[in-house]
This record gives sequence, C-alpha cells and structure tokens, in this order.
Amino acid sequence: MMRKMVIVVMGCVWLGGCSHMPFWKKQMADPVTVTGTAASEGVPSAVSKNLTGAYDGLSLCQSELKSLQGVDSKLYQHHKAQLESNLARASQYIVMRPGLSGDMQSVMDSVYQAQIARTCQQIHADLFASLLKQADGR
Repeated sequence: MMRKMVIVVMGCVWLGGCSHMPFWKKQMADPVTVTGTAASEGVPSAVSKNLTGAYDGLSLCQSELKSLQGVDSKLYQHHKAQLESNLARASQYIVMRPGLSGDMQSVMDSVYQAQIARTCQQIHADLFASLLKQADGR
C-alpha cells in the first residue's frame, strides 16, 4: 500500500521531468501509466488518471540508498531521513494540488521534483565516493 502511494506521489511530482537529465535518462525504461490505484489510496483520481513518468529513477535511487547502507551506515541514515522527508512533503502537496492554478502547479511540481532529484543525486554521489574509498582501502 505504501509502495503504491510512493509511486503515485512520485508520478505526480516528477511528471516525467527528470527524463531530461542524463543520469536518469540512461536508467529509464518506457514510460509507465498508472490508473485506478490512486483513488483507493486517497489521492484524487483527476491527478492520477493521466500519470506517466519515470518510476525507474525512484527505484534506482532507493536501490542505491539500500546499497549505501552496507557501505556507510551513517550516510545511509542521513539520506534515508532526507528522502522520507521529501516524499512526505510531496504527499502533502499532492493532496492540495488539485485546488491550485495551473501555473502554481507547474512551479510547485518543479520545486518538489528538484528536491527529490537533488537528494537522489546526492545519494548517488555519496555511494560512489564511499565505494571508491572502500576500494582504496581507506
């Protein structure tokens, strides 16, 4: 149930916007369409009915976060809390999103999308740096 909510939230927030980023574009598969599942989870169906987006970006981010747990548990805890906080704020926004103007939706979608993308990029960079340190024997 939580996984479906995360997928719906990320679909609403990302709206496919991360696909222009080289890091994500290399990881993306074909767009995924979500229908019907969000209404039963309390997210308005008007928001969810046309969702298409890059859910592989979030999957990769969560996978790299899990990998970081085995390499540097302190960084893992920090990034896990940060990602959960971003997703919680995005969930709150999604609830109020239908009542906002189109311009405001566009701006706020970009804000939440950028926050989540920044966190995922930091997870990626810290995992890479930690793996390099480990390989160098530091």
